[in-house]
Amino acid sequence: MITVGAASADEVLVGRQAQPQNIGVLQSFPSVVQVEFYLFWSTIDWSQECAGIILNNRHILSAGSCVSGWSYESRFRRIRAGSSVANTGGIVHYVQDRMLHPHWANNDYSGDVSVIRTMTTIVYTALIQQASIASPGSWMPHNLRVSQPGFGRGQQTALTNQEVLTAERSNCARRDGTFSAAFNATVNIICAIPPTGIARNDNVGSPWIFNGVAVGMCGGVNSIDAYKGLIAADVAQYTAWIVDIVSNWW
Repeated sequence: MITVGAASADEVLVGRQAQPQNIGVLQSFPSVVQVEFYLFWSTIDWSQECAGIILNNRHILSAGSCVSGWSYESRFRRIRAGSSVANTGGIVHYVQDRMLHPHWANNDYSGDVSVIRTMTTIVYTALIQQASIASPGSWMPHNLRVSQPGFGRGQQTALTNQEVLTAERSNCARRDGTFSAAFNATVNIICAIPPTGIARNDNVGSPWIFNGVAVGMCGGVNSIDAYKGLIAADVAQYTAWIVDIVSNWW
């Protein structure tokens, strides 16, 4: 049930207490998890590359970008829950499989959502909780401040929260001046303007949360820095699909 409004299959315990750094952010957003990649092509080690949220005790919602492409096999992804610091602490669950939205195509902005199934049961604690996702068809107005918890990129290692401001899709036009009519007409994305003067904290798969409800999910197109604003999947447009996948995936 979900709330609407090469590795061993065993659960890995990596210190049940998350580190104290920025623990308050995790307490505020305990549904946020890290999606780690096994970097078999470079460091031969695990690295936090994406984020996601807990749907229930076996399923994670993240971006399709995080679990597709040339580097994806289920054995090369795992989930770290209950930690406020990247790549350490919390509890690790390996990935059994994932479902991509049928509209998703690599490096596009439409349909960039996925449901990930873990090999082991996610046990809820004070720092590991189920998310609430937007009701089907609900609408996000412009000029609304939403929370964006994320681990950021580069040297940032701790979970932080930034407020982003929802905006007209035209505010997310490409930096090179080209703008797709199809992009402008797309109803399943949300545009937002990040704060200025500070390093961005978004990850692919970072949720946008309003009043405790996940309304958006940062897409993979943000990682190429070609757009002026941030682009996220409009979760409400995918809720029916998410519920169907989770309900019928055993």
